[in-house]
Amino acid sequence: REHYEQLRDPSVRVIAMTRDRFQDPRLDSVVYAYLPPETPHEMVERMVDNALDHIHLDPNCTSKPTLNNQFPIT
Repeated sequence: REHYEQLRDPSVRVIAMTRDRFQDPRLDSVVYAYLPPETPHEMVERMVDNALDHIHLDPNCTSKPTLNNQFPIT
């Protein structure tokens, strides 16, 4: 909840590695995808690629996506 506004930013996609949805509807609403922890690495990588594609295509996104706000993604 502390970073809720940052999570709502158009340049953010949350991929949750869990078997259960967040119980708080506000937090659940920011999740782009839920993946179980045993998801194969290749599928996680593909989901990250999809999330980044959606960021690049989102007309509301004006900032460049980064990993952990540190590494620019091109």
